[in-house]
Amino acid sequence: MNDGSMIERVRAEIAREGLSQAAAAAGIGISDAALSQWLRGKYGGDSGAVAAKAGQWLAAQSERRDLLARSPAPPEWADTPLARRAMAALAHAHLAADMCAVYGAPGLGKTLSARRYAGLRPNVWIATATRATRSVTGTLRQVADAMQLRSVPRRAADLESAAVERLRGSGGLLIVDEAQHLPTASLEELRSLHDASACGLALVGSDPLWLRLSAGRHPELAQLYSRVGKRVRLGGVTAADVAALLSAWGLQEAGLEFHAGAIAARPGGLRSLVKALSLARSAADSKPVRPLHLRAAWRDLAGESLPARESRGATPKHINEGDANV
Repeated sequence: MNDGSMIERVRAEIAREGLSQAAAAAGIGISDAALSQWLRGKYGGDSGAVAAKAGQWLAAQSERRDLLARSPAPPEWADTPLARRAMAALAHAHLAADMCAVYGAPGLGKTLSARRYAGLRPNVWIATATRATRSVTGTLRQVADAMQLRSVPRRAADLESAAVERLRGSGGLLIVDEAQHLPTASLEELRSLHDASACGLALVGSDPLWLRLSAGRHPELAQLYSRVGKRVRLGGVTAADVAALLSAWGLQEAGLEFHAGAIAARPGGLRSLVKALSLARSAADSKPVRPLHLRAAWRDLAGESLPARESRGATPKHINEGDANV
């Protein structure tokens, strides 16, 4: 295939997917400037090498489309009891201009609940902590980026001032996800933002978050601990959570709930179940998803077999019938 034909195919792919030229260049593995020149037939380098990379990118794009076509997107939201508890805590912090902590094992829907809440309410910002941005300045940069305060100098004092100004009087809520990564100084800085702005603050993370916040264990965080008006620990996945997730997917085949519960009880919780359901739906190929599809999907994902069903309608021993953890 000559360069002209390849160029036309790349142009068509960019148009089909609604991509920016920069995004296409990143996918191909060349600079934006190089792609621009190549598309105009004015590239001064090895045009054949660019065409080869473009061909590989087009093939990958086609394979990705085929995969997505066979794997329908999961529902945007599943109204599980776990999610409702997380949303209620966020609403309290938001409406009462209070602080809350939502924590628990990975895969229970904490981040999805935060995003859902932010999509339903005005002036809700989500900053995500990482190990690379755990310093005070790094945390403030994440907060500023969440608020789209792009023009603010990247110095801590300037970022703090801009964030307080944006928060004060907004009636909003700042959610900090993955907050278990933050050291004492960064957590104290978030408390200062809350105090100075009188705005809601939600700390969301895994179980170590609350272990660190507990005043008895870490006296230096006593001021922060005393300000947390609502603390919610999301415990293990319950049968009601599994049923709500299956309902959101429109899956009602007999036997699915037992096997879905066995997956959700493992590390990864509901996130693991969503991955398995997606693969099972792909394997079912437009037919109803049956337990055999879910069992095969889990073997493929985890390399292990699900436990045998004990009796009709039974709940796996490791799934709770209810969750009293608060």
